[in-house]
Amino acid sequence: GVLHAVGTPNPGLEAVLRRHGPRWAAADVPIIVSLWADDVDDIAALARTLEMTPDAAGLELDLGAPDRGRSGEPIGLDVAASETATVAARAATDLPLIVRLAPAPDVRPVARAVVAAGADAVSVSGAVRGLALDGEAMSPMLGSAYGWLSGPAAKPNGLRLVYELAQVVRVPVICAGGVHSLADVLDYLAAGASAVGLATAALADPALPGRLGRELAEWGDATGVEDVRDLIGRALPRRRDRGSLRAR
Repeated sequence: GVLHAVGTPNPGLEAVLRRHGPRWAAADVPIIVSLWADDVDDIAALARTLEMTPDAAGLELDLGAPDRGRSGEPIGLDVAASETATVAARAATDLPLIVRLAPAPDVRPVARAVVAAGADAVSVSGAVRGLALDGEAMSPMLGSAYGWLSGPAAKPNGLRLVYELAQVVRVPVICAGGVHSLADVLDYLAAGASAVGLATAALADPALPGRLGRELAEWGDATGVEDVRDLIGRALPRRRDRGSLRAR
């Protein structure tokens, strides 16, 4: 895996719209903008701005942001704060709203709260916190001490998160963590993911996301699976009251 502590690139929404917005209309895929703010007023203001941006297809509210009212702890570690943030974003826009959950020990209570507050989908990463030491200096190797372990080592945790979330919410679950092959994509779908992302593997192979999409389509043709949504949740416990987990 890869242990990293790069933070979140955040030039500000105005800079993003100025630098990248003009190209969004010509994109081959819908543009979903990830928002990061540390209080509900800023969240609402950012969401309102995107509501008026014609080429933004949706937004992702990242609850990993530090909350000024909670001594810098991420908003997503508190159920009430997560619900309030989601309400603020939902009230400011009619765009599809994905809520990215913070890496809490148990994300299910927060997931329930944000879905009740209006989230159209939830997303989560399988990366886990880690520490590396400089053997000579006998001190943390990363400037922030802790980093995030991503890559293949994150897949078991990502699968656990999807498996648990898909059993407590009725909206699509999006997850990334350790994906580098078609087998990984199929595992995530079976665990209940409606969409699968990848990051670390794409650093080494930027063409990998598109190639995996094509491989999935070819696999479906070869196996007779006409709709990839039929694969979602196949590994979940069978319950009569669970309902459909297919993407809406």
